[in-house]
Amino acid sequence: MLSSARERRLGSRAAQHTPTRVCAGVTLVELMITIGILVILTTMGIPSFSALIHNNRVAIVANDLTLALTLGRAEGIRRGARMRVCASADGVDCDITSAHDCNADWSGGWIVLPEDGGAVVRARESVGGHIGPVEQSGAPWVTFDALGAATLPDCVSAAGAAFAIGDPAAPRLRDRVVELLPSGRVALRTP
Repeated sequence: MLSSARERRLGSRAAQHTPTRVCAGVTLVELMITIGILVILTTMGIPSFSALIHNNRVAIVANDLTLALTLGRAEGIRRGARMRVCASADGVDCDITSAHDCNADWSGGWIVLPEDGGAVVRARESVGGHIGPVEQSGAPWVTFDALGAATLPDCVSAAGAAFAIGDPAAPRLRDRVVELLPSGRVALRTP
C-alpha cells in the first residue's frame, strides 16, 4: 500500500516536469561570433602555414640533391668507375659538357649517370618555385671516382661545391646549403 502511494506521487511529479521549450540549434549571434573567431584564427595561421610549406619544399630539394650526390659517390665506388652528377633540364643528358663553361642551372633538375656514358641512374625534374638549388661556383657537374673522391670541372676554382637552396625573394624563410667536400663527403647545413 505504501509503495502504490509512492508510485502515484512520483508519477504525478514526472508528468509535471515535461519541458515546454526544446532547444534545436544555435542563434544567429552565436554563429556570427564563431565565424568571427574562425576568421581571426585563420588569418593568424596562414603566414605560418606558408612558411611551413616553404621550409618543407626547401628540405625536400636539399634531401633530393644530397641523395643524388651520395648515390653518385656510392655508385662510383660500387662500380669501380667514374660517376657524374650534373645539371640537366631534360633528365637525359647533362646541360653543359664543356669543362670551361661554368654557368649551370641546377634548378632545371639533375641526373646521376656514368661519366663514360650509359643509362641514367637517377633523374630529378625541375624544382620550380625559385627555390634553387644554385651552385655557388657555377659548376655544371661533379664527378666521383672509384674511391669516392669528388672532382669538379676546370672552370671551378673552389676545392668543393656548395649548393644554396632557398628562395632569394624571401630571405626571412629558412634556407639550406648542401656542401660537397673534395673527399666526396656531402654535408647539409642551415646558413
